[in-house]
Amino acid sequence: MREGSFEQNDEICGFYCRLAFRRSGSTLIGYPVIGYRCD
Repeated sequence: MREGSFEQNDEICGFYCRLAFRRSGSTLIGYPVIGYRCD
């Protein structure tokens, strides 16, 4: 379940994922919000 190209948006995905993780305090929140799977 991932929208868009994770490979192409690897840097962007990681950036948003980290931002969401720090602001939300939970990776579970960042994943659905961004729509990309950041491992």
